[in-house]
Amino acid sequence: MTQALYELDRVSKRYGRENPVLQEVSLSVSEGGTVAIVGPSGSGKSTLLNLMGGLDVPTGGTLSFAGLDVSSMDDRARAGFRRDKVGFVFQRHHLLPQLTALENVLMPALARRAGRDAAALDRGLQLLERAGLGPRAGAMPGELSGGERQRVAVVRALINNPRLLLADEPTGSLDATTAAGIVDLLLELNRRDGVAIVVVTHANELARRMNRVLELRNGRLSPVA
Repeated sequence: MTQALYELDRVSKRYGRENPVLQEVSLSVSEGGTVAIVGPSGSGKSTLLNLMGGLDVPTGGTLSFAGLDVSSMDDRARAGFRRDKVGFVFQRHHLLPQLTALENVLMPALARRAGRDAAALDRGLQLLERAGLGPRAGAMPGELSGGERQRVAVVRALINNPRLLLADEPTGSLDATTAAGIVDLLLELNRRDGVAIVVVTHANELARRMNRVLELRNGRLSPVA
């Protein structure tokens, strides 16, 4: 049986006196597993990713990552968890326009004081090569296509060797052909590196390519038949 990497047990999230965004959500993500979370806008999908990535804290329930109790971490511990264990990819690439593709990729490594380390540089170049961007390592974001910029964002998310990749609508702003290429890249990285992937998406084509598809509706998570 594949070992669980991340366990969410009855996780809830409420903001103020409003109705809860998440209601006792339970989820198990296996080592190297791929999960798609679908559902209508405003159903709490991004909130769930933020909790899993340590960007927010739950109102109730527990989040356990490889034996670490993420839900009880203080701000400093959660920052370290985000830096060392998790990679993030968003709908917008958020590349710094004044930096080259390679320099953008190395930015998370700077937080570990490894941005100038030869190993980090080599890994960044290798990842860009695997993403089909080796010749574009020195290009500025403004010189890259939309699909190329999103590929750089995926590579940046992987520079610190995370065990989990969280992707929030990673193909939402791309055309169908370019989006398919991003999904191919994510799955190739999953197969070769064993990184687990949890992706929030409205794209049925992307969701179908994950091992599991779950729907979040009215704050509750359930399998898609």
